[in-house]
Amino acid sequence: MHIEEILGHSLESSNKMGKTFLSICLIAALAVTASRVTKSPSVSQLELEFQEFESFAQSFNKQYSSEQEKFKRFEIFRDNLGYIRAFNSREKSWKMRVNQFADLTPEEFRSMYLRPFEPENAEVEGVYGDDPDVVNWAKKGAVTSVKDQGDCGSCWAFSTTGVLEGDWFIKYGELISLSEQELVNCDIRNGGCEGGDSYVAYEYVKNHGLTSENNYPYINMQGECYQEKVKQAKVWVESRKRVKSNDPLALKHAVAQRPVAVSVDAGSWQFYDGGIITSFDCGTNLDHAVLAVGYDWNQKYWIVKNSWGTSWGHGGYIYVEIEKGEGACGIQLEPTYATVSKDNSVLLAVSLVLLLLNL
Repeated sequence: MHIEEILGHSLESSNKMGKTFLSICLIAALAVTASRVTKSPSVSQLELEFQEFESFAQSFNKQYSSEQEKFKRFEIFRDNLGYIRAFNSREKSWKMRVNQFADLTPEEFRSMYLRPFEPENAEVEGVYGDDPDVVNWAKKGAVTSVKDQGDCGSCWAFSTTGVLEGDWFIKYGELISLSEQELVNCDIRNGGCEGGDSYVAYEYVKNHGLTSENNYPYINMQGECYQEKVKQAKVWVESRKRVKSNDPLALKHAVAQRPVAVSVDAGSWQFYDGGIITSFDCGTNLDHAVLAVGYDWNQKYWIVKNSWGTSWGHGGYIYVEIEKGEGACGIQLEPTYATVSKDNSVLLAVSLVLLLLNL
């Protein structure tokens, strides 16, 4: 009997047996087949891959709805494992590894974690300066720990809070974690779990303020906007800026002052492990928002904080090559940042002036 027939029989039988039946049948089938031939390398490899899959599922607490679903995910895992090994066998500037996304097809990964980015028109700032060659705001204490957006397309909210958290630390010397959930639930100009724009989110925080993570914790889904929590605002936006596009020196100067929100084409980031990703590895179709927290001008890379947890990438970070023009993965296309204040006195003052002018 061929191994495919044995696996198929296991799938049919698993409907009547427990959730562990497929695993037992698979290993047994492999053992029987191996005993009838002279230790076929393909069978041994399949056994090893299934063991790797079991270890992966346990490590990332994967729960599958049925044995059929588990087998489907195993097949996808095997394909991804082969792809990762083939990629790592080539001489590249970065490496891949198995992570929490290893049981997803590229199409599933994109649909769950990436959203097309449509920026709002804005006044662009092109400012340059005599900036240091190496900056890392994470090491300076201006960056909160890596967060995890889950399968909600709320990356824009995480890049927004990263900008505000960084500017608050630089201005007031206090690192606070701000609420992505308030943005997801309450910023109606953005799309919640369906994507959004940090530049638009700054305007929300300018008008309404933003409370802390502790007060309005993240729940990985869009829900009701709780006004009583919104009223307990901690941070307000004073001004917002869009950095000049296609200009690495303009972005360098901006990042030298504070963390900056950037949008990227992250389609190739699924299995990123470490190293410097280049324009040869990704396009410029912006579909993900992240946070540029520093750079190394000598080694030519941006230091970027992601929102997919610490098990992804270099502890949740990725290094993106500094290049001319649009930049690797389009990182220099739409950078933005905002400055913060402790209250909305600036907004109130402007409102008062407008009121007096209308009298």
